[in-house]
Amino acid sequence: MSLFTITPIFGIVFALIVINISMVGFIWTRNMHVPPKLIPIFQAVRGLFFICGSFAALLLLDVVIKVGFLGLLGFGNINYHIGALILMAILGIILLLVCVFSAPTIKTIIIFSGVVVIFIYFFWFNPTEFSIDYEKAFYYPLYFIIPWACIVELSFILIKLIKKKNILEERNLWNISKIVKRYINGKFVFLIWILICIEFILKMEGLDLFFWLK
Repeated sequence: MSLFTITPIFGIVFALIVINISMVGFIWTRNMHVPPKLIPIFQAVRGLFFICGSFAALLLLDVVIKVGFLGLLGFGNINYHIGALILMAILGIILLLVCVFSAPTIKTIIIFSGVVVIFIYFFWFNPTEFSIDYEKAFYYPLYFIIPWACIVELSFILIKLIKKKNILEERNLWNISKIVKRYINGKFVFLIWILICIEFILKMEGLDLFFWLK
């Protein structure tokens, strides 16, 4: 096993990009009315964003685990990373709750299981590709994740067509979306965005929200 992860500095930059995109999506879809004819297209686009969001969540949590718990960069200067790690952990958990676990279907779980397997393969067992080209870590696994999701999606559509069921009909394994929306609301996300922005500025100065810890 050969461990690889992005550094907390790149991680907080990535987190800032992800939360900016998430906030734009939240504002755009908040009161959006989708015509019935465009519902399949809307669901496909939303599904793509959720798949990318789950990958982003795993990438953020991967940094937290390897740097914060496994000490991949050492524990001597952990106080200069702890703020970024906490914020990345919070954002990663939020993304997983929203994109995967708030109201999953069997299809959602199958797709996410594939995302996890592909992610573990690249970031835990075969990170050579990223060691040579660091930027590939942010997008290369998606070349395998998106086709996997398409295969699963098409398989479920085919099964529904054979059984003569509505292809848009989905049955949730559970639904805690109301609870998630109650606690992960616009104000909370805005607060996390502010903290990530502050952490980003501090990182550019070589500091951290908790740099004063000894």
